[in-house]
Amino acid sequence: MRRLPNPWFLLPATIAAVIGALVGWRVAYVTCTVDPDQVEAGARGCLGQEIAYAAIGAVVAFIGVGVVLVLAFRSLAEWREGDGPNDRGT
Repeated sequence: MRRLPNPWFLLPATIAAVIGALVGWRVAYVTCTVDPDQVEAGARGCLGQEIAYAAIGAVVAFIGVGVVLVLAFRSLAEWREGDGPNDRGT
């Protein structure tokens, strides 16, 4: 019998994705090198790089936290199937 997906996976993974996107955006923002002539004109030359880094950070964080959540929930479910902490498997 197949179980339905656990909705509690989505919230922490989404929060991690948002934080990963913010970190990726900030890394691109800090490492961006802009021509001084563009700065005087008010142009932002690294917007594409910032978006790409934010997307990569969001995806990596979402997948990483998702894997940890799946492993943790499976481990908890397996532990609950036994007799608890005193289950010696004999």
